[in-house]
Amino acid sequence: MFFDTHCHTYLSKQKSETEILEEIKEKWNFYIANIWVDLKISQHCIDIAQKYDFAYATIWIHPCDIWQYDDLDDTMIKLEDLAENKKVVAVWECGLDYYWIARNDNWEILEISQKELEAKKLIQKKWFIAQIELARKLNLPVIVHNREAWNDIIDILKEVNYTNFILHCYSENLEYANNLLSFAPNCKISFSGILTFNSAKSIQEAAKNIPLKNILIETDAPYLTPTPFRGQENYPYYVENVFNKLCDLRNESFDEIEKVVWENSLSIYGI
Repeated sequence: MFFDTHCHTYLSKQKSETEILEEIKEKWNFYIANIWVDLKISQHCIDIAQKYDFAYATIWIHPCDIWQYDDLDDTMIKLEDLAENKKVVAVWECGLDYYWIARNDNWEILEISQKELEAKKLIQKKWFIAQIELARKLNLPVIVHNREAWNDIIDILKEVNYTNFILHCYSENLEYANNLLSFAPNCKISFSGILTFNSAKSIQEAAKNIPLKNILIETDAPYLTPTPFRGQENYPYYVENVFNKLCDLRNESFDEIEKVVWENSLSIYGI
């Protein structure tokens, strides 16, 4: 039994969302957490979670999308209202993204001053802290997005003393994972299709050596398609390829890894 702890079924371009969900319902035996990126998608993901027993939803706004909202406090109130639904299991995808903060949609680096860059980082930090406090109030885990903001992520989590979190789409090394675990021994580190890439040696080392009780698996579909489907669109059922790579790396048996990772997923999401 698998749990794709992080996917975006509504973003598929090759299949309809209904087609993907019906395939999961008819052919596969696993759960998904459908992650949305802004308020426009939130209710839709909750509706999907109510329709399909195997689907769950999260609430929050991606750090790259905060600029479209003027009032942080008002946005928090709207998110809290959405969290009343029992199929909402986490506050996502909060965190810091210093890669896109200075780029446009074509990946081109923008010409902005260091002062402006630091001001944007400060705004992202403010929203990150606000969503952590909302998660604390709601007793929900935080799904942390980290892109080129390694030290600031850990510093903020320590500053607000919040240890109930998932580090989504882990792309760091074993040393960084150990730093996280020294502060938050029960946090979860989620590995995506990147784990299957030949170039991901440092990520594989982390997946091989951290305690099994801290591991989750995800697809981030439709992105980050695992080997052997790399170059194609990703789907939640490809989470099995991530799982198989994890088994290749670890010393525990297939059955034990499946059991513990499944239990980790249910535990962190309170299911």
